[in-house]
Amino acid sequence: MFSIIEQQWKVVAAAQKTLQPFKVASKQLQGDGIAGKRSTSGGFDEYFPVVKMLLDHLDLAVQGVIIEENDDQIMEEVHLFDDMDAKTPRLLKIYIKLGWKKLNDYYGKLTPSYIPPLQEIACSSTASEPTTVSSDLGMEEDTCQKLSGNLGREVQDHGS
Repeated sequence: MFSIIEQQWKVVAAAQKTLQPFKVASKQLQGDGIAGKRSTSGGFDEYFPVVKMLLDHLDLAVQGVIIEENDDQIMEEVHLFDDMDAKTPRLLKIYIKLGWKKLNDYYGKLTPSYIPPLQEIACSSTASEPTTVSSDLGMEEDTCQKLSGNLGREVQDHGS
């Protein structure tokens, strides 16, 4: 018979808390393809902000902290590595860093052919406020105006 000691349960709990946002993000990005039916529709413009949020989550997790919603629906800091021996947090940090690297590599695969659609979404002149995508891409209004002239040339240079 196999039994798990208390220290091992702490590792399982830390892993579960670290991975929970990935479960939520997966469901969010699935959407249903119908805008307005759910909070997300699985559209391309939703992908990058969610991946960035996951990268930020892993950045905090490496420091031993995550932000979690409590029972009163208030966000609070949760310390992952409390009451663990010295070796366990080091190992967990290695695994979290490997996960961050893999996700960041995937996030970094943006090719020039994806830039115009993102540009259009991020710099939409009909938006009353900057979109999430424009904020995440660090685009301000004048940045969008400058990019709009350069994007056509950049795409032509890359043969798209």
